[in-house]
Amino acid sequence: MKRVAESDLFGPLYEGISLKKPSNAMLKPEEPETATSKLTNVACYHAELKGERETMEDYYVLESCFDVGLINVSKCAVFALFDGHAGSRCAEFCSKNIVKTLEKHVKNAGKTVEALQKNIRKIFTDTFKQLDDEFLSLARKSTPKLKDGCTATVLLFLDDVVYCANVGDSKAIVGRKKEDKVVSLSLTEEHTAIVFEERQRIQKAGGFVKDGRVMGISELSRAIGDDPLKKSGVISTPSIKKVTLTENDQFVIVACDGLWKAFTETEVINKVLSTVNEITTNSDDAAMIYSKAASILASAAVLKGCGDNVTVLLLPVHNKQ
Repeated sequence: MKRVAESDLFGPLYEGISLKKPSNAMLKPEEPETATSKLTNVACYHAELKGERETMEDYYVLESCFDVGLINVSKCAVFALFDGHAGSRCAEFCSKNIVKTLEKHVKNAGKTVEALQKNIRKIFTDTFKQLDDEFLSLARKSTPKLKDGCTATVLLFLDDVVYCANVGDSKAIVGRKKEDKVVSLSLTEEHTAIVFEERQRIQKAGGFVKDGRVMGISELSRAIGDDPLKKSGVISTPSIKKVTLTENDQFVIVACDGLWKAFTETEVINKVLSTVNEITTNSDDAAMIYSKAASILASAAVLKGCGDNVTVLLLPVHNKQ
């Protein structure tokens, strides 16, 4: 993961942690970096636009070589996307702390893949809770108190297995070939106040839903941060899914709601496929091909008038890297 210099809003808790903050311009593709470990890097290409918003509140992390000392593992990587609301400070905090926090909880589980698999729910739940607790502590000490919150979508690649944990309404999908088409396989759950089970949980916690928003304020029923809504049922407990990648899988897409407001999952998959197929006829440069596909997705969402920040992470699967 490349190191990016950023000003520290909260002091020493940020030291040694890296992040990516999207700008209004497209960034160059993230090239796999040379690692000192024996792990094979996982390629990820990305694009982002501020859109019609005055500020960019999306942050993301690309850790293509997540070396935590697991035995008999050839690939281990972490990719995360945080979509901020009511400010960008919570998303920034999470991006600067997710790697070391997740690493701590993975190592606490043991050095074997079996130990990680057995404890994956606890690993992710404890990681999200620690991020939430630490940011809320800082938010409550600030003057004035911070009200920022963010979604969190974190993918852990372990050889051909992907574990995904999420809170909020960002999405991650796998494009999987099925017969003569590529279909969407969801890696995330939507946590919004209009979801029946989420609304029931909020009401049991003493909160209410008005106009599709928790306490009439936020559409999200789960998030990191959001201090004013924590007593009303907004929690940081993630949904967790596991998928084993196969030879039929084409790519993984992670994006904030700015993309999914503009296009369906099928439309997103088809746009990637059409771009890849078109460019592949003239080039075999995977970095250029998938970077272009990510850029086209982000631009198309803005042109369609999504009215929000748009960040796209695109990960080709297997030999398509």
